[in-house]
Amino acid sequence: MTQPDPTRYGREWAADYDLYEVDDELTAAALAVIPDLAAGRPVLEVAAGTGRLAVPLAELGLDVTATDVSPDMIAALRAKDTRGLVRTRVEPMESFTDPRRYGLVVNAWNSIFMLTTAELQQAAVTAAAQHLLPGGLLAVEVNVLRADRPDGDEPIEFTPGVWGTVRSSYDPATQRLEYSVGMPDGTRRDSVLRYLPVAELLEMGTAAGLVRAGVSRGWSDVPFAEGDRTAVVLLQRPDTYAPAGRRGAMTRDEERS
Repeated sequence: MTQPDPTRYGREWAADYDLYEVDDELTAAALAVIPDLAAGRPVLEVAAGTGRLAVPLAELGLDVTATDVSPDMIAALRAKDTRGLVRTRVEPMESFTDPRRYGLVVNAWNSIFMLTTAELQQAAVTAAAQHLLPGGLLAVEVNVLRADRPDGDEPIEFTPGVWGTVRSSYDPATQRLEYSVGMPDGTRRDSVLRYLPVAELLEMGTAAGLVRAGVSRGWSDVPFAEGDRTAVVLLQRPDTYAPAGRRGAMTRDEERS
């Protein structure tokens, strides 16, 4: 599977993302949990989109940096951040570089699915791991595929009284996931993704030198269980850090050098 133009999604969705794609209930749940996960340390949100999390987190007093591969999404975030509280950069989640280190890196709302190969998804987890402070956390929010997905178009209510459709297809051999969204104006917006199951995401964390810190049902303190639709995977950087394949561990002195 080849990687589509990573900026196309932002060009299509940035202008009305908050109207059609933001789930207020899920957003509120995330905002209630993330400050505790950050524990007073800096937060980086990758694939931050229009800032549905980054801006309110900064307004709560957190030190927040937001990146996204889409200049259109970052422009929308900056327009919303009228007080200039969020540091922003246009940068891909799989290859960002930052001299700062963070107590929490957030990759929310299936954003890691936008990377359409396992290698790119692993690179995103590894990049996040390399930017964590000792003891810092990577939080990745992913949906779980429904076994009962219908064939053809399924109605979807974007906002009260505003309807569209969504059609999906999945190839388990390649983990290729395709969505076609019918918009209220009759146009369609298509996405090609790579589905990343929780078990594989945990393996990627191990390969990046992180340890499992928990898997919950969405942004809650309820452990994830079979049948849950959303998972938040927490991966932690130990005090000594060594990605798989590297000899020895990186100590705090080495990190400062």
